[in-house]
Amino acid sequence: MFNPAYFGVVMLGLLHGFEPGHGWPVAVLYSMKKKNAISSAILSSSIIGIGHLISSIAVVIAYVLLQNWLDFEAPWLKYAAAGLLLVLAFKLWR
Repeated sequence: MFNPAYFGVVMLGLLHGFEPGHGWPVAVLYSMKKKNAISSAILSSSIIGIGHLISSIAVVIAYVLLQNWLDFEAPWLKYAAAGLLLVLAFKLWR
């Protein structure tokens, strides 16, 4: 059965995967040094976007495979995830 919510999530995920926002500074610095900056920007952004899409798909596959062995509904897991995100944010901020 077609579910518009699932379709929207998949489309948003695909759009996010192609959007080079996570690596934009790298793409800008790479393209500024090239002779044809526009084509270099498109190429570098595409590489970053496709790489991000592939890594996102890998995370979803890992989640699906690991949910058989791990209890993702455990109440402590959200606190562990939040703590890891805070540590990562602090590390990136420094």
